[in-house]
Amino acid sequence: MRGLLWTAVGNAFRRTALPLLSYYALTLAVPLANGAALSDPAFVRHAIVVLVVPPFSIILACAVYSTLRDPVGRTDEKSSLADRDRQWNRRNRTVSKG
Repeated sequence: MRGLLWTAVGNAFRRTALPLLSYYALTLAVPLANGAALSDPAFVRHAIVVLVVPPFSIILACAVYSTLRDPVGRTDEKSSLADRDRQWNRRNRTVSKG
């Protein structure tokens, strides 16, 4: 599951790159350009929250999704398909006539 999680996180960050950059530009770059960082010390706390919360939320969402999607912890689709095939073969063995 660890590999599946980091693959999902990488894909999520690629999909959210443009919205995140736009969000950062509006919430950080514009106030910095207007001099907010110099006039208000609360801006530093705001900037830390803005920079930490979105990536943390993306990682948390991917972890929850990966856990719900594959609670057994299999690492790839092939192993789960092979397990299903083995189970099916065990249940449906034909008795040889001899």
